[in-house]
Amino acid sequence: FKLFWNVGKEVQWLNEMAEKGWQLQSFRYGVYTFKFEDATNYQYQTEYIDFLKTKDEREEYLNFLQQAGVELVYKTSMYCYFRKVNEGKAFELHTSTESKLNQYKSHVKLLKRVLIPALLVSGAVQFIPVTGHIADFFKGVFVGISTGIAILTIIVMLLMLKLKRENKLFEI
Repeated sequence: FKLFWNVGKEVQWLNEMAEKGWQLQSFRYGVYTFKFEDATNYQYQTEYIDFLKTKDEREEYLNFLQQAGVELVYKTSMYCYFRKVNEGKAFELHTSTESKLNQYKSHVKLLKRVLIPALLVSGAVQFIPVTGHIADFFKGVFVGISTGIAILTIIVMLLMLKLKRENKLFEI
C-alpha cells in the first residue's frame, strides 16, 4: 500500500521498481500490483487526461501514444499509467511549456472538485452540536484533509504561474 501526493515521486518510484524488474500491472486504492519481468525494462509516466473533453478525443490521444510506442498499462477514471520500453532517453509525455501548463490545469480542476466538497463538509462539521472525543477527532480529520487539499491546490497553482512565466520568456 502506497499513496503519493507528488506525481513526480510516484513516477520516480515506478521507474525504480522497473529497473529492479518489477513492472506495474495495475493500481487501485493505493495498492500497486507488479509482475516480475527481468527481460524488459520500462519507463513509466502518469497523466490525468481530463483536458480531453470527449471520449473520441481521449481515444484519439491514446491511439496517438500507442503509435509512438507508449503502452497504456492501467486507467482509473481519467488517471492513466503509461509505459514505454527504456531506450536510454527520458520518457516525457509533455515536453513543451504549454503542454505542461495544460497538465497542471487538469490537476487544479481535479483538486477543486475535491477541495470544495471537503471544505463544505469540514465547515458543516464544525457546527454539528456533538461533543466528545470521537466527534472532536472527526472534526479534526475533516479540517486536516481540507487544509491538505487546499495546500496542494496552492502548490499546483504556483507551479502553473512559474510555467506561465517561463512561457512568456519563450514568446519574446
